[in-house]
Amino acid sequence: MPLIVAGVDGAPEGAVCDQPVSLIDIYPTFVELCHLPANPNADGNGYALEGHSLAPLLKDPENGTWDGPDVAITALPGKDHSLHRAFEGSHYPHFSVRGKRWRYTLTADGEEELYDLKSDPLEWRNLARDPEFTFVKASLRDQLVELRDGSGWETLQSLDAWATPSKMAGVEQKTGEIRLSVVRSLRLSTQAKYKDFELEGDIKSTASRPFKFLYRGSYGHSISSPREGSTEAAYSHFKSGEWNRYRIRVHDGRHQIWVNNRVVSDTQKNYAMNAGTITIVHPGGEGGLQLRNLRVRRL
Repeated sequence: MPLIVAGVDGAPEGAVCDQPVSLIDIYPTFVELCHLPANPNADGNGYALEGHSLAPLLKDPENGTWDGPDVAITALPGKDHSLHRAFEGSHYPHFSVRGKRWRYTLTADGEEELYDLKSDPLEWRNLARDPEFTFVKASLRDQLVELRDGSGWETLQSLDAWATPSKMAGVEQKTGEIRLSVVRSLRLSTQAKYKDFELEGDIKSTASRPFKFLYRGSYGHSISSPREGSTEAAYSHFKSGEWNRYRIRVHDGRHQIWVNNRVVSDTQKNYAMNAGTITIVHPGGEGGLQLRNLRVRRL
């Protein structure tokens, strides 16, 4: 969708700029052009102004300095019909990013679309499964996730983020992974406590039994990894012994779990709970757990 701007002093007439931008960039542009307060929320909620000024692009469409992202993000509403009576609004929105040449879309259930707008401006040919464009897709996906998820993330990839792990037999950090390998059941808990949070990361399990996440305290809530051959495993393409992507989002009474970008559970629990540690429970027995790219943020 074209963005047409007129009436800006010093802007060339009839010029075209191919940098994708978003509507969130409009107000920062007014701030710069009209000399408005740079921090309009200072006396209110204190939030920093989001977006980026378009003024440099308006004055020099070809060579103007752009300090915003290379892509513009769009949210496309989705809806979970099984829960629409319990929650208002649209659920599981799909997201899409548009760069100068490429468009990449990631749906709520993990489907992907990739289009080369240079050769396919009407987006007829989906290249998401073409191995030739694996790098392009991965780069755009990373940019989409960064814009979608925002900031405020805390890494859980260091053993320092976990309670006294160095004293636990069978827990080690190696080549960017945390590895749990024990005969008996083992609990690895975060140092910090969380009430409303979002956690994500990659986990490989070779344990003979499902592992668990516990959160909001020892007597709070828990979820288990899918069992091989279950409906949840088939839907999320879960594979025992391989890396699977987990995402857990807990806000008030709503608990959502994604495995490999597919929603496998979405429940509403209406009783109050306190903040607590996030705990990964190794079931014990043969096999182990490998954890990588773990991070968490408070909501």
